[in-house]
Amino acid sequence: MCFLIPMFLFAALVATVQADLGSGPERENYEAAMESDILYKIQCSREDISDFVGVHRPNDYVALLLHNPHNTGCRNALAEFEKAAADMADLPIAFAHAQCKTQKHLMGITFGIKNFPAFLFWRNVSFNSAELIGQQLLITLDEPFFERAVRNTGPTMKVGRSWLNPGPRDRMTMMGEMVTVVGVDAKDVSVQAVTSDNVTVRLPEEVLMTTDRKPLPYRRDESYTFYHAKWEHHEFEDFIKRFLSPLIMEIDGRDHLEKLMEKEVGPSLVLCAPAVSPVFVELASAHQNTSRSFHARTPEACPVPAPADDKPDSSRLVVYSSHKQQWAANGKPKAAAAVASGDIMKDEPALDDWVMRNHFPGIQKLCAKTFRDRIRGNRGNIVVGLRMTDKPKDLEDARFAQEKLHEIAKPQAISDDLDLYEFGVEYGVDGYFVAVADSTLPGLAHFGIERKKNLPKVVVFDNIDHWVEDRDLTLDKFPQALETIHESHRIHDTFSGTYVLWRNRWRHRINDLDEIATSKFGPMGRPFLVGSLASSIILVFFLIKRNCWDAAPHEKGE
Repeated sequence: MCFLIPMFLFAALVATVQADLGSGPERENYEAAMESDILYKIQCSREDISDFVGVHRPNDYVALLLHNPHNTGCRNALAEFEKAAADMADLPIAFAHAQCKTQKHLMGITFGIKNFPAFLFWRNVSFNSAELIGQQLLITLDEPFFERAVRNTGPTMKVGRSWLNPGPRDRMTMMGEMVTVVGVDAKDVSVQAVTSDNVTVRLPEEVLMTTDRKPLPYRRDESYTFYHAKWEHHEFEDFIKRFLSPLIMEIDGRDHLEKLMEKEVGPSLVLCAPAVSPVFVELASAHQNTSRSFHARTPEACPVPAPADDKPDSSRLVVYSSHKQQWAANGKPKAAAAVASGDIMKDEPALDDWVMRNHFPGIQKLCAKTFRDRIRGNRGNIVVGLRMTDKPKDLEDARFAQEKLHEIAKPQAISDDLDLYEFGVEYGVDGYFVAVADSTLPGLAHFGIERKKNLPKVVVFDNIDHWVEDRDLTLDKFPQALETIHESHRIHDTFSGTYVLWRNRWRHRINDLDEIATSKFGPMGRPFLVGSLASSIILVFFLIKRNCWDAAPHEKGE
């Protein structure tokens, strides 16, 4: 039983470090928000949330915060949420919250939530889907559209092979069939329908047509959208104001577009065409979390000049990133854009794929939100961590980083203030976006980009769970290193990668403690920290020795 002693001590240490007593003003603010008259309080269940968003929606728009009372971040978030509700009380928004103590898994399979707090927002409803109940409707025969609709609807479409939620391929065998709608779900704009052979299935609303083959209104933008930023009321308010705007806005030129993008941190989608097409509405809905969408009705209004031989009625799709979102070593970045035209505009699946491949043109300077958006995407990212100061060494590193990233991204200058990028399939199956980040950005140490050490640092991301972090992966080896990057160990993928991950996490924790100790105690901070850690280790072994080895019965005769 002696092996339990160090485990107990370790658990006690963790409990001490992570203690969350919830006392003082923070608890009082939380309790006040819980009883607030300006917030609706609902149960943390699928049914109650669906009813509140759909049948019993008290206002045009809905803002919902899911929180756990045992989490400090959740308690602070609810208090800030109440402040936002008070500031926006004159707008047609229903601010609601649900206390989720044990429903983390349920909310995960419903909305894709991994942690609390979680903030979801619904736009105003343009069509009462309850009118569909009892109607007989046809399922579309457009297989690519069906697949995209299932993908964009959310986790409820991905629940496994059950009577209510067959997998996507099971649903696709029903394409073209007549179904009867028996229920609607406003939270993700889906329906429950029964086939002619009495199979119940959940479907995205947009894949249904009337019996004379007229599609239902496309309302994917009226489904929920997630908030990803700081848990502060003014950030909440900026996010909500963004979604109070129309899904697609008209622009009359590049200057107008830059003005509308002033507070945006992500690129925008711009359709340069006489009229808005259904596929653009679909793209705008699918990417509304990361990008705003605009319509340029005339060639002159398009932010990227049209080729000389372009027809007046031709269509082009532009992904546009303003100069404020870009980075350059001299501090004077140019705007960046990618352009789709010609046959690709007529091929909906190809256009959807093109947007995925070209969603982040240029060399973007990452902030906390854009970093999360990038590594959660469906394409790899090359991120270079730099110390962004005016020191000669840092400026030299920045110029070298820009040179190497230009070799990878291959910008084409089309004017003094705009570069064109075309991210095709290079350096692997899906290729890579490129970006830089200030090494002081919170959270980068988790991925091996430390504030002061080994800079510039290159990390190659496949996604949020798999990335390549290696001391030998240095800027001077790019872009040639990308040709063999698939052979490198991925963090999380292998035993060695997992070992590196945990080793780095512990090293980062020690570095954080070192910074705290140094800031508190000056030059004596580090010796104090080392002495404290050494004393703790010695104490653990002393207790083990005293309670285990010294207490063991001695053999007779010794």
